[in-house]
Amino acid sequence: MDLTNTNMCYRCDYCDQPFNQIYHLTQIAVEYFICRKCIQYYKLTAEVVGSLKYVETRKEWDDAEWCNSKIFFPYPIGFDEED
Repeated sequence: MDLTNTNMCYRCDYCDQPFNQIYHLTQIAVEYFICRKCIQYYKLTAEVVGSLKYVETRKEWDDAEWCNSKIFFPYPIGFDEED
């Protein structure tokens, strides 16, 4: 389903800034989003963001491509929390 022209509000899971169109955000870790400003802030490449797109657990997150680089990139808020 195309969600770019809805009245829904989507939030970046890093800066919590709301966006009313999903194309301002990039999907990471299956159900989380990061905005372009945060991608630039963390100095993430397209390959790094792409490697995190279908990540579901912290183990997969740690095994993703970005982990081999020298950048600091934290988990999204609430990612893979134990209940």
